[in-house]
Amino acid sequence: MWTGLLLLVISGLAAASPKRGFVAVTANSTCSDPSLLLARGCAWYYSYSSANAYVKKGCALSPEAAEAFVPMNWCISNVNDTVPAGVNTTFFLGFNEPNIPTQCNMLPRDVAIAWGDIMRRHNGSILISPAPAGHGIVWLTAFFQQCVELYGPTGCNISRVAAHSYSCNVNSTMTYMQSLYEAFKMPIWITEFACGDHTQKRPLSDQETYMRAIVPVFDATSYIERYAWMAARQPDARGLLGPGEAASLSELGAIYVSL
Repeated sequence: MWTGLLLLVISGLAAASPKRGFVAVTANSTCSDPSLLLARGCAWYYSYSSANAYVKKGCALSPEAAEAFVPMNWCISNVNDTVPAGVNTTFFLGFNEPNIPTQCNMLPRDVAIAWGDIMRRHNGSILISPAPAGHGIVWLTAFFQQCVELYGPTGCNISRVAAHSYSCNVNSTMTYMQSLYEAFKMPIWITEFACGDHTQKRPLSDQETYMRAIVPVFDATSYIERYAWMAARQPDARGLLGPGEAASLSELGAIYVSL
């Protein structure tokens, strides 16, 4: 059971965290969105694709914004996608929520079979596991077992575990993260988190309370290597950026970069 952390939170702008990132949902976005969030304290982002979503919409990004992007294979239909020239391939993210019908929706063995192509195509990258929805330990355990059966002791050559969390409770979130770490003994990337998903429509006050509580804990937890808020722009209270053509931090975004 997670025992909690005693934390001293200092008010005002904090130093940029190398862990802190955002999901680049680019509907209604501007080309200055990533540079603004990176300049104010975020370190990385992704957009469910091997190609940067801002570049795909015609943006000319700064070298820093281009470098901070992490490519991803969303599902089986994307396995053969080519990573565009200039994309930083230090890390490569795996399948998105393969354990639910509304997302990638694949059995652990089928993902493990497809992962053979991931290993061949991205053999120079540090590979991040598929990211199950909800509590994904059962799905991930079956997946890793299939990897060993198919490819031998080194399995799918994965060295980081991805997770999503939409709990609004710090203890619940961290109990799950600690369970993941104890199960797989790998650093964790939390590639989506917020207080509730889009169906729950939790108010801004809930988002702010949860964000202020959980982000310092993520930063202080050694086995959590990276985390990404869902998302840069959202039609609900979770967006880090405000509406409009000029990129500006929302009230929530200002909190995120200051913690």
